[in-house]
Amino acid sequence: MKYSSFKEYLNVEKERILDKCIACGKCIEVCTNVKAFNLNEEQVKSLPKKLLNALSGNELSDLVFQWVFGCNHCGRCLHVCPEELDPLIFNNILKTEFLNQGNKRASMVRDHMLDPNSGGFKRTIDIINRLQMQPSEARWLSRIPENPNPVEAVLFLGCNGLLRPDIALSLIDIMDMIGINYVALGGTGFCCGMPAQMIGEVEESEKYMRNLIESLLALKPRTVLYACAECLYVTARIAPNIMDIPFKQDSIIKFIADHLDHLQFKHPQSLEATFHDSCAHGRLWGDYESPRKILKAIPGIKLVEMKHIRQDAPCCGGTGEMFFPGKGKDLKKMRMEEAKETGAKELVTICAVCELSYLKWEGDKSFGITNIISLLAKSLGIEREHALEPFFSSKDMEGVLEKFITNIESSKYSKDDYRMTLGRFIGVQSKEK
Repeated sequence: MKYSSFKEYLNVEKERILDKCIACGKCIEVCTNVKAFNLNEEQVKSLPKKLLNALSGNELSDLVFQWVFGCNHCGRCLHVCPEELDPLIFNNILKTEFLNQGNKRASMVRDHMLDPNSGGFKRTIDIINRLQMQPSEARWLSRIPENPNPVEAVLFLGCNGLLRPDIALSLIDIMDMIGINYVALGGTGFCCGMPAQMIGEVEESEKYMRNLIESLLALKPRTVLYACAECLYVTARIAPNIMDIPFKQDSIIKFIADHLDHLQFKHPQSLEATFHDSCAHGRLWGDYESPRKILKAIPGIKLVEMKHIRQDAPCCGGTGEMFFPGKGKDLKKMRMEEAKETGAKELVTICAVCELSYLKWEGDKSFGITNIISLLAKSLGIEREHALEPFFSSKDMEGVLEKFITNIESSKYSKDDYRMTLGRFIGVQSKEK
């Protein structure tokens, strides 16, 4: 069934939840945020009723706010509901309830995420991107040309491609090696709408979602490949409820795994590596094998698995930490200890949020953190530098600014803009006195 708008779809889901939810608490029992927020037995027991009452327009307590805005969107709750309801949708609806009722904390979160002047996710992404590269270095479309020729595939880079231009450029090189008719699409003008969903801005989210789908349709692709599994979740699981999408959709990781025979490995790695399953690519999209297929294909890589993998893999906690800094510490600690127990020399991720979360970990870490595309590119001889990686450990703000001074001076943003964004985004502190 198609709905006229995202708001209508959520309203129908809201009525369905109010009609069917029995407040059994199974979705809460499996959630790692019980540990992250140190909820006691009484809070866990009372939370289902509190959430349902909030959805009915009654109690909007601090505990409910913490629960819905602290959600990591990890999907551990998706298949445990006896009534086959979607707890992730439940949380999204509750976020809109907080906004609609004028909750000050929810309004502050919204303003922080969307304000293009003082912060905002688009501005943050643009600053981090411009720090690492000149706009002229981009090898992707940042606007849709008039009357474009149809293509076999579109590679949508999403936020990942802007935060990690080295990965975006490596993906483009890999697509060139595979040899199909494609174009890459990126830039802050295109967004799946997930950031707005995370704060309960339904209409804003739909605006982004429709703009992206319409832009992709203009390129007339058979398939759209996503560098970010969260984007894929939005466009393949949410968007079809409100619009027709004629093209196929999949992750770039799956596409590469299916075309490994087109790649020539030049540099064996001689490395023991362990792999962290991304929540979005795993539980939300259901693909656990493609990244393992890629790792096993790289000559010299020995994959050693951690104790909890695939659907049992814990979340890195990075998404919830955007709203509650430090609350994912125990989740990261558990995962880092599991990685250390394997004896691996590298922890491999496929998600920019996971990688960022683990790079910021300040505890005992006897191994490196890398993205699977970086590792693949290295083995193919097309490796690019992750330009910000050294500064996660050095915490040297002035060192970052000095390294990228050429990009900063040619940018529309000031040095203070870069200093503020870096401090907030990757935890680098200034040593300037």
